[in-house]
Amino acid sequence: MAAVAASQAKKFQIGLSRLGRLESIAFLRQSRDENIYEVWFSNGRMIWGICNSPRGKISRIRAILREHR
Repeated sequence: MAAVAASQAKKFQIGLSRLGRLESIAFLRQSRDENIYEVWFSNGRMIWGICNSPRGKISRIRAILREHR
């Protein structure tokens, strides 16, 4: 399981590096068990769904949309 998590983290990191420098994050809305954010980078934007664990820590980040400029 650790190997799968590490593999997915590397893929996510590569995708983020292509988008460039982080410019801003804005809360859009709450949807069921996750908060939806618009995340702007120098080369595009993403929409993220972020879920919190019962302890209030981030338990999952889901990429909903990715657009390049």
